[in-house]
Amino acid sequence: MNQNNFMTILTESWLMQTEEKATNFEHALTAIAKASDENNLSAYHLILDDQCQMINVNSHK
Repeated sequence: MNQNNFMTILTESWLMQTEEKATNFEHALTAIAKASDENNLSAYHLILDDQCQMINVNSHK
């Protein structure tokens, strides 16, 4: 899978509204970490924020 596919997965699942979306988000982050493209770092940072809706992720606020 290429970086654009990972970006799509992150964009579609960043709120982690369901267990499936949280898993997809986690898998995409893992794949990005293994084969990251530094040109995409700023785009990745724009996706990551504190609006996650999964209780176990969001409870650390």
